[in-house]
Amino acid sequence: MAVRSAITLGINMKSSSPATPDISKEARYRVWWCLYTFEHMLGIMTGRPTCIQDGVSTSPFPLPFEEEQLQEPTAFEVLTDTTLRDERINNVMASACIRQMPLHPANGKDGSHHTRARDTKWLKSLPVNDGLFYLYYCDLAVVAQEIVNKVYSVDCVMVPWAEIESRIGELKSRTETWKSNIPTGLDFTDKEDKGPDILRCKLSLALHYYSARITLGRPCLCRRDARQKGTNPSFSHEMAVVTLESARCMLDLIPDEPDALQLYRIAPWWCILHYLMQAATVLLLELSFGTVHMPEEEKNFIILSKKAVRWLFAMSEQSIASRRAWQLCDLSLRKLAQGMKYDVSDMPSYPYTPEPRSTIGSEPAHGQPMSHAATAGDYWAPLQEDLPVSAPVAPPAEDHYTYPNVTIADLMSSLTAEAQDSYFPYDPITGEFMRSFFPHSNEDENWEC
Repeated sequence: MAVRSAITLGINMKSSSPATPDISKEARYRVWWCLYTFEHMLGIMTGRPTCIQDGVSTSPFPLPFEEEQLQEPTAFEVLTDTTLRDERINNVMASACIRQMPLHPANGKDGSHHTRARDTKWLKSLPVNDGLFYLYYCDLAVVAQEIVNKVYSVDCVMVPWAEIESRIGELKSRTETWKSNIPTGLDFTDKEDKGPDILRCKLSLALHYYSARITLGRPCLCRRDARQKGTNPSFSHEMAVVTLESARCMLDLIPDEPDALQLYRIAPWWCILHYLMQAATVLLLELSFGTVHMPEEEKNFIILSKKAVRWLFAMSEQSIASRRAWQLCDLSLRKLAQGMKYDVSDMPSYPYTPEPRSTIGSEPAHGQPMSHAATAGDYWAPLQEDLPVSAPVAPPAEDHYTYPNVTIADLMSSLTAEAQDSYFPYDPITGEFMRSFFPHSNEDENWEC
């Protein structure tokens, strides 16, 4: 309804009316981009099409300034001069020409070698603020949505895999361009402590970036030609490695000790759940394949998978969706452990009890202890506060759930004939990862804000 109302009011379009103040125009642009990023975020998380179609918007990107800074000379000159605004902002973003990208780009996998130079000196010279952060967040949101449009569209099952590779290669180059364009102050690979506000911005961009890379490379992970053969790895193998490295980097961003409420200060709980599930899914898939893409990282992937499951476990006390995610990933990991002889004795042992009625609460459950993450020198140190965390504490008893004796052969037997087509990604753990942790429509949906 909000998106339709915005389109009805013309907020999605660039305004050239001399009667409308420039400040008012900027406010409208920012409203539109809030709607755009939120709608596409939900679409990616749920796997459903969005109501914002390609080409429906000509609204320029928001200015990289706080609202109270718009009257300052540096901001005012780009606010009032549309040509200068395009030169310094709109035309230098990684997504600048993405809507004009053909379905089958000529450069394809070599797109990175043909990307035109962009002058980002002006943007990189600006001080870090929420406005600058949101500009790059919007830029990446456009790229992420284009990944969905070009790699997960209906036509992808009807075209040769070589054409899909061309699309993936082009979009990969755009994510790399985005990463190279971000200012030093927002570089999330730099873990220098510059205050909680900047840290929050950096972590939000990092999670968004790695999530986009996982989404992009996920179809390559389960292709048979992604396995390393000889000295020259295939394109699918390279993208599978990109996907796994992104999952590893995403999980490396969060503390080893689960502290759910601490994490919710960075992004809403449902965003955190999505990111954790993304990372856990690709790691469990890789382990189910026998770690064929990165065999040297098998032990590390096991550790990271356990970490993701522990976080889901900590979030599951007061979240229906998190409980489903934990049960699914926990069971999958234990199935793999039986066939691969992994040690999971250090995993939380807890019965698969009925789901809670609420989603997220700030108060700990009755009788549950409060825990705090307090690791000195941690990436998250600037944000550490005495925040209560509700997490189910396992009783000192045996596991209350009997896990079936399922081997890798059993997992592979779930493949259908269609899923085994050489040009279609196959998934030995089925598609349940994407749909099983959301409530069914006939359940009591007592969701709290």
